[in-house]
Amino acid sequence: MKYRPYCIIGIGFLSLFFISCNNSISYNIPETTELPNSMEIISETASNGVTEKLEEISEIIEDDNEYLPGSELYFGKYEQDGDTAEMEDITWIILENKDGTILALSKYILDVQPFCSQYGERIEEYENSSIRAWLNDFFCENAFSEAEMEKLVLASEDDLEILSGENTYSDIVFLLDNTEINNYLKTPESRKSIKTRYARNVDSSDCWWLRSSSKWEYADCVSPNGKIGKDGAYAQDTLGVRPAIMLKVE
Repeated sequence: MKYRPYCIIGIGFLSLFFISCNNSISYNIPETTELPNSMEIISETASNGVTEKLEEISEIIEDDNEYLPGSELYFGKYEQDGDTAEMEDITWIILENKDGTILALSKYILDVQPFCSQYGERIEEYENSSIRAWLNDFFCENAFSEAEMEKLVLASEDDLEILSGENTYSDIVFLLDNTEINNYLKTPESRKSIKTRYARNVDSSDCWWLRSSSKWEYADCVSPNGKIGKDGAYAQDTLGVRPAIMLKVE
């Protein structure tokens, strides 16, 4: 096959044209792509919204946990540091919350008292014990204001089963018994407590009374290691007191 001279010349010009075009084209790709201002605003708004929602959830959780069993609250005042110039807030451990009425036990051993001040008193009759009278007279008058007293719930035998023979009674402040301790404070570790400095000035042992008893002239108590004594302690002994109360919180 023979090629005409003008065909060869035309092909040559086309080749030169394409080579020239390729050399003139350039691609400017930026090294980094910046987020447009509008996108930055959207991102920041979304972040703030998530933060606010998390804060709301956190507040709800704190409110729900405020009176849960095992949590603590301050209520009333009692001498604790040994300086009688000013009394300190009483710390309570919440044991139960029923519809806004809580059962609480003092975290520390606040004072020391004999279970029965007179020799030969029948220990099984907590109703007539001197420690019960002390709790509802001296302790109440010194620990709670009039406004605080109005928030306390009178605990009856139906609430605590503090039934003595055929007699029934109600208390504002009371001691827990053996059964309640096992229900609410199931381990020895959870029953351990220490005396305040004020109480330790009277007695150094960290034993504390329960209101139940299983032996003549002896009452149940919790030992420093958190175990409930097999035979209890002699009623005229001076042991620690951890008061318990029922309190309306709603």
